[in-house]
Amino acid sequence: MIDKAKIESVATEMYSRHCKKGSPAKMLSKIISAEKIKLREIDGSENFLGAFFKQLNGQLYISVNKNIENTGRKNFTLAHELGHFALQHYLHTASFFCGENEITEENKAISDQEKEANYFASCFLLPKEKIKKNFIGKLQWRTKDFKREFLTVLPRGKSYSDWKAISTGLMEKFEISEIVLKIRLTELGLAKFDF
Repeated sequence: MIDKAKIESVATEMYSRHCKKGSPAKMLSKIISAEKIKLREIDGSENFLGAFFKQLNGQLYISVNKNIENTGRKNFTLAHELGHFALQHYLHTASFFCGENEITEENKAISDQEKEANYFASCFLLPKEKIKKNFIGKLQWRTKDFKREFLTVLPRGKSYSDWKAISTGLMEKFEISEIVLKIRLTELGLAKFDF
């Protein structure tokens, strides 16, 4: 299994190489193309989310279910499949067909390679320095406490209303789901959730 620091480093390097500014999610299809991977949207079953595979001629493909309606979920799926490429999983396995048991934003996948691809997706879509800067900036603006760099979110009260205001802006900016944002902020030690 690849350790989390290495995965974060690979995600950061790919982000830095392809994204000069803006949200990585907005650049996903261009990055996939720049890496000489062909992207296909297919009409898949309800359980199918995405796939990464290498054909016998060496051509790499990422497929995504075109019926995924949630933008954050679709972006996470594409980033997950890009993770299989970036982490060179294709050197060991020629294809990955991923459903809801493999592409889990909460990273509860069974296989190590799927867990690694999930973690890559989280790191890639929310680069550490970029999310820290944006989160702390919104937190300081929202709470008027400029020394505060950590938020404990409780189900009721001011912290929850702060969270909703902060999370809505970040989810829109980074085009991700709330669960991905919560997990990444927790991993970075910026927030704790008590729901």
